[in-house]
Amino acid sequence: MEQQKKKKTGLIIALCSAAFVLVLGASITLPLIFANSGSKSFQLFEKKYVSEYDLDYGETAYKVYTKWNVRKYKPNNGSKYLDVWYSGEKSTAREHLRFRVFDSSSQAKRAYKNMYESYEDYRGIDEEDDNWFAGWEPGVCDASIYNMVYIEDNVLIMAELEIVSEWPVSIDDDTEITPEPVRSGFDRSTLKDYVIKHSEDLKNFVLDKVLAA
Repeated sequence: MEQQKKKKTGLIIALCSAAFVLVLGASITLPLIFANSGSKSFQLFEKKYVSEYDLDYGETAYKVYTKWNVRKYKPNNGSKYLDVWYSGEKSTAREHLRFRVFDSSSQAKRAYKNMYESYEDYRGIDEEDDNWFAGWEPGVCDASIYNMVYIEDNVLIMAELEIVSEWPVSIDDDTEITPEPVRSGFDRSTLKDYVIKHSEDLKNFVLDKVLAA
């Protein structure tokens, strides 16, 4: 009888030890799996950048990270998002960009698709690839803006590649005048290649630096 009790005790201890090892292993491996998996089954564990950001919809936080600003939007049609832009004197390519951050990559894809269609309906898409397109931005007053939109996971990256002033010009004859591009010390034509090359780094900068500040 005593021997049977010892066997049962040993079995219980062995089972408890095995359960402990399984729980410990799961606590270590599951976060790694979630972090490295892009499958929809793990979307539940993604951070909700918009929903969790400490702003009311329609409010703006200025200089949250150096001179980067964040505004929280909840459109009547479409997914809520954070608008992120730089308001200081721009000295780097990154500071010339604007970002829209969504709670999920699926919401970003829907917004990207809607923007693509609006550009296409306006003046057509001039350039495109798997993750980006470029064309003249609709709904702009007093200027024509040739804009690039790039999608990287849950972030849209927007770069103004060319800005043409549309302010009226007074002339004394019938000579047709073509509006001149707005000139600055920065070569905007370099932004397209910059975004394509650094899209993941730009996404990480906005999520891990600006929104974490």
